[in-house]
Amino acid sequence: MIAKFFYTMVKIKKIYIVLAFLLIGISILGFKYYRLHDEFSAFKALHEQSVTLTTQMLDIKSSLATIDRTLNQLNKFSSKLKVIARIKNSMTGEKLVQKSKNKKASIPELIPHEPPTSMGLEKIKRKVKDLQSEAQTQERYLAELDDFFGQNETLLASVPSISPVWGRITSKFGFRKTPFGQWKMHEGVDLGANFGSRVVAPADGLVEYVGYSNGYGRHIVLDHGFGVKTIFAHASSLLVKAGQFVKRGSKIALVGRTGHTRGVHLHYEVRLDNVPLDPSDFMFN
Repeated sequence: MIAKFFYTMVKIKKIYIVLAFLLIGISILGFKYYRLHDEFSAFKALHEQSVTLTTQMLDIKSSLATIDRTLNQLNKFSSKLKVIARIKNSMTGEKLVQKSKNKKASIPELIPHEPPTSMGLEKIKRKVKDLQSEAQTQERYLAELDDFFGQNETLLASVPSISPVWGRITSKFGFRKTPFGQWKMHEGVDLGANFGSRVVAPADGLVEYVGYSNGYGRHIVLDHGFGVKTIFAHASSLLVKAGQFVKRGSKIALVGRTGHTRGVHLHYEVRLDNVPLDPSDFMFN
């Protein structure tokens, strides 16, 4: 009987010991669970912050890219305006065609940069400062140009500023190979357009010449004053007469393929004191 009692007590003691170990194990597991839960909550919060920051970074980069493109367009636009503004003083100074070769040096260009998607936070900060500086510079330039053109309305009306025909440039200003295999200076631009498309005056001016030549075919020369003249060649039909005054946008000819040409297009030249300039500098539309 006594032996049975002691056997029962030992058995109960073992059960208590096992229960104690289980309780300790459960307590340890519970502690580790709550610790992991806290770590997971902290990680989740950090992850959410990271996602928010990443979204904000992408938004900033997208905005910077938009500002960058806008300032690049302003660079090009102010560059063209400065070319026109120099015409006023060109007759007593250096020829515009010579100045135009170096005009990019006087127009602040945006510094070379990486695509926005590859920029870190520090680079974004530097980029913002660069863009702010560029915007301030452009603001000063445009203010000067606005003041200049406000005082020179007659000059502005007389300077070519629109494309004479609706079409893209198919051959640029500069040296090129002729259809006969020779390198020759192309003193204007070729504008592709459909046969019979209308050609308009790019500025106010007086029709100086209307006629035909082997090279130009049917062509017109407009005198805009200030030493500026424009030429429109290879026309199929000429709609104005010598001595006639035309306004910017007036129809003066129709696109054709007369003279030395391999296809239908308008050959367009801008000259200052008979020095050829790049017509694309005078095409704002």
